[in-house]
Amino acid sequence: RYPRAARNQRLEGTALLWLRLDRSGRVLAYDVKESSGHDLLDRAVVRTIEHANQLPPLPASYPNAEVEMLIPIAFQLR
Repeated sequence: RYPRAARNQRLEGTALLWLRLDRSGRVLAYDVKESSGHDLLDRAVVRTIEHANQLPPLPASYPNAEVEMLIPIAFQLR
């Protein structure tokens, strides 16, 4: 969710989220690797991943027990 205070201030930006997941989709670790430039937006990224305690499982064909990924999360007003 776009934070209301950030929307009211017309803040935009993209944060880079690093995630490590296990095979079942459980979040093992995460970190905001690059800031969006706004603390309100960065905190929204952290809240999002903390509430998403389970993501979809890895495909059965994926060879490793864990996966790490970098995900850009963009906040843009329309």
